[in-house]
Amino acid sequence: MNGLQIPLHTLSTIVLPSLGVSAVALHLYLLSRKPLPAPDAFPAYLFPAVASHGRHLPVSGRNAFAYPVLFIGADLDALEEGSVDEPFRLIHYGGNPMKKVLGIRPTRYLFSGENSIRSKLEKLLEKQGIAREMIGRIWVHTMPSILGFEGINPLNVFYVYGLGDATSRRLLCVALETEERYSHCYVLRVDSPLRHEPAKGYDLAFTFPRSFHVSPYNTRNGSYQVDVIDPFPPGWSETPGFTPRFKVIVRLMTVDDQLKLTVVLSSGPSPPTRLERSVRSVSGVLWALARWPGTLFLVQTRAYWQAYKLHYWKNLAIYPRPEPPNPLSQKSFNPPQEDEHHIGVVLQRPLISGRETTARNLVEKWAERRSKTLDVGLEIVFHNEREPLLVGAGKTMLKIETADSELFVNLLISPSPEQFLLLAPERLTHVADSQLFTTFFGPPSVPERDFLARTARSIRRRQSNYLYSFSRLSPPPSISNLAPNTPHFTDTNLLSRRDRFTILNTVFWSWYGGMHLGWIFHILRGKFVPGQEPWSIWDRVLKRMLGQDVNSGVPLGSVSCS
Repeated sequence: MNGLQIPLHTLSTIVLPSLGVSAVALHLYLLSRKPLPAPDAFPAYLFPAVASHGRHLPVSGRNAFAYPVLFIGADLDALEEGSVDEPFRLIHYGGNPMKKVLGIRPTRYLFSGENSIRSKLEKLLEKQGIAREMIGRIWVHTMPSILGFEGINPLNVFYVYGLGDATSRRLLCVALETEERYSHCYVLRVDSPLRHEPAKGYDLAFTFPRSFHVSPYNTRNGSYQVDVIDPFPPGWSETPGFTPRFKVIVRLMTVDDQLKLTVVLSSGPSPPTRLERSVRSVSGVLWALARWPGTLFLVQTRAYWQAYKLHYWKNLAIYPRPEPPNPLSQKSFNPPQEDEHHIGVVLQRPLISGRETTARNLVEKWAERRSKTLDVGLEIVFHNEREPLLVGAGKTMLKIETADSELFVNLLISPSPEQFLLLAPERLTHVADSQLFTTFFGPPSVPERDFLARTARSIRRRQSNYLYSFSRLSPPPSISNLAPNTPHFTDTNLLSRRDRFTILNTVFWSWYGGMHLGWIFHILRGKFVPGQEPWSIWDRVLKRMLGQDVNSGVPLGSVSCS
């Protein structure tokens, strides 16, 4: 008996497709255990979309490009309940991004933390005068991660609707979130005084001040003009075959109201795939991924390529990345546009470096002992949401306000308190009592003179001389003496030998990092806006002492380095 033999063509045409359908059916059955979207929930889609950019100013820097992207548009509650998840983890909310094809996880959105996206958004809107009790359904469109890769999202848009059923609910506001080194958001209420008549084909339009650093080739001032489409206008549920679409156009205007940059994000031209528990939905997602296999991987690469072209082909100079807007930034170079309506909100700030954390611990340990010796307390207030530092409760309090993300490293690298005070305005730091600061951070009466102290002083001297070398101005007599035996406040027996070794390590890498940045820009022939190079800080200080304006703006918000 030869047994049953199945022809190969039968296996390929009948058995394998049957197994595939069975696998999909099994996954659909497993997904059926998860809750279905609420009856009044907005539908979810995977949108093919196009992002286009056009730079108009300066004329020498004109540039235009466009690229395809994939966006998920979904009801936020349904998304977080898992109702939008697809079989085979093609689309999955939460969890490890490496264990899904397309994914969304709350850590990446709005404020930091694992709280739900909705709870974060409600917290944000409450600060903007929209109570949680007023909020109904929320529809979000965002670019998902792919196979664990999470690039920079060019724009997340939250459409927040009021209470009511599908036919009666109205749009309350639109929140535009942008990811950069720190994420930020603009909340645009439909009843805002900044709203105006939209362009043809749009439903809403706003003009509001620009507050944040996004492009290294633009200042932070000027304004945005934004036109958006309401994806679910009144009566949408009664329209047969209704499919939402989204389109956002952002125009960057200069201070004198010239069009500088246009960005358009629009769904299409291909129709979206409805995300639901069906074989058709799975095949639609797979088809979109097959048609645009690398688009989600390439968004960041495309951005870097365009930045390269603007710098080396169009000769646009680089603006140093500023700290997020704070009370001390208005007097700095490249200040944000004044935002009296508080439309812009900082969300996730840059992480504090490990070196800065180590430096803080060392300065705090030293300050606690110094405070007892002098009977002077120390209070440092941060304007970048860092924990304040309060040491001691003496008869007198030394108060420092700062937005410097490397304050404690700069305290350790500065050769003297006098030099730190001169550099403080450049580092967004204000000291209430300069004389008390000089006393508190002055050298000990009996400084250590061992190898650790001598080496750290030598590096500080090298650092100061390096920064001085970029200025043709002579330093004032009060700070010209940087002899290697100048004592530092950390050259003391109040700190252990191990602590002082850690300080030496911090001082060395701070000096080396600054030198290394200069070398890299020299090798790559990169160019900052003239006079705003990080290594020109002393030149700016000396010019300020001579009454020169070192923070003057640029009319078009960009500088040609040709």
